[in-house]
Formats: sequence, C-alpha cells, structure tokens
Amino acid sequence: MKTADKNKQTVLAFYQAVEEINVEALVGLFSEDCVHVNPYASDILPEGAHGKEGIHAYWTPVFESFKGVEMTIEEMYAMEDPSMVYVKAKGKVILKDGSDYNNDYFLIFKFNEAGEIQHYTEVFNPIVAIKSFNLLDQLK
Repeated sequence: MKTADKNKQTVLAFYQAVEEINVEALVGLFSEDCVHVNPYASDILPEGAHGKEGIHAYWTPVFESFKGVEMTIEEMYAMEDPSMVYVKAKGKVILKDGSDYNNDYFLIFKFNEAGEIQHYTEVFNPIVAIKSFNLLDQLK
C-alpha cells in the first residue's frame, strides 16, 4: 500500500476513534513525540498537547463531555509530500448535558515513517466552541 493511502487509512481510524469516543484507540495512532496544535485556541481553549501522555490528557476530558459524535469528512487529500494529509470535516456532537456542539474543521496530519501521527493541526471556529462549552464569560 502506498504511503499516502496508508496515512489516509490512519486518518479514517482517527475519526472512527472520535466517533466511538475511544481515547485509547485515538492515542494509539500517535507517535511518542507527537505534537497537537490548535492555532486558534484564543487563550481559552486548550492550545494542544505534546507526547502520547499529553494527547491522552487532552482528549480524556473532551470525550468525557461527549454523549455522541458524528464526523463527516468533506475532503481528504494526501499532499505532495505523502507524509501529510489534509482534511476538511464537519463535526456534530451531542454533549452529555444534551446541548449540541457543531463545528467545521480544517486539519493537517503529518506522519512519521512508521505511519504514526507525529504532528496534528486542528483549525476550528473557536467562537462556536466557546459558546457551546459555556465559556463566553472568559472572553476578554
């Protein structure tokens, strides 16, 4: 299997883990020295994480707030460098309190030679997240 196709399969496994709200499966896709970046965290939301332990610590409370998740991949392309995959997706989440969290995502996954996620950039609308998680009072 080509590197690009293998990496796209890992992206699909990432989204399956998110939909299953399975933190262990999700963490298992990352390398030990991975980096997760949320460039528009706005000093309110988590900016990301480093290493598998950091990924676990980041996603555990996120998943604990989810009751159900549906992710729709609208576009997925391997880049010219096949170690990188771009994704445009929509997320529909039902939170445990019964409210909805729906956002759009632009993501870049970068893989190491072993096919593990080494760098993950997640771009989303922070205002939608801040409203959905009742953090408006933290806006400055």
